[in-house]
Amino acid sequence: ALPGNVAVNRIKFMDGLFYAFCGPTVYTSPDGYNWTTFYSSTEPYPYSYFNDLIHANNLYVLVGTMPELLTSTDGFTWTKRWTGSRLMSVAFGNNAFVAVGELGEVITSEDGLTWSHVNIYVWPSDHFVSVAYGSGNFVAVGHYSSAYTSSDGKNWNKLIYGGEYDGNGYLSQIIYTQDGFVAVGWDGLYFTSLDGIHWQKGISPGGSTGVAFGLNSYFVSGWSGAILKSDKVTFYPDLPFI
Repeated sequence: ALPGNVAVNRIKFMDGLFYAFCGPTVYTSPDGYNWTTFYSSTEPYPYSYFNDLIHANNLYVLVGTMPELLTSTDGFTWTKRWTGSRLMSVAFGNNAFVAVGELGEVITSEDGLTWSHVNIYVWPSDHFVSVAYGSGNFVAVGHYSSAYTSSDGKNWNKLIYGGEYDGNGYLSQIIYTQDGFVAVGWDGLYFTSLDGIHWQKGISPGGSTGVAFGLNSYFVSGWSGAILKSDKVTFYPDLPFI
């Protein structure tokens, strides 16, 4: 279990390790059960709140809602690279880093050091909460079940405006796995897609704040600090999402 049953706002599996994002502290685990501190800010919550991490091209990129974006080559020494809007998630693909955040914020970088803002219109009051790369595309999702795709992180296509389908579905994270894209939400809804374009919907026993796939299993996190394990994602084929 995580120290003190802390609230978990997101989990991730990367480089053979699980990562749990808990306010100002990021924890790692080799098995999803035993956790140690990977990085902890000197600023306490709510002044420091980390949401996601990517490791690509020998560079760690850590994003949060202070707001800020930090980079490190070794996981110990960190440099601030961006202080714009609050960032919620970061991904790497097609030789580009892409970070997303509140009010449709999208920033991109080729090297992870210099970042540029991308203009994109999102459904009013929606926010990007997570982005993943797979099948040749970035897929970014918003709070209210909105979804956008891009091959390069700069030019985006709308799949769904939040509210058109399951407007009350509050999404929290999207990942790419051997089963394709998997997006989970707070109210128990989750969505799966092989290509990031055509989606199907499922219902889980409870809501989740994050999802990771590692060691041939899915791990789903909740606010109470609980992390649940499942061997597969199941969905209802008679409930097409788009």
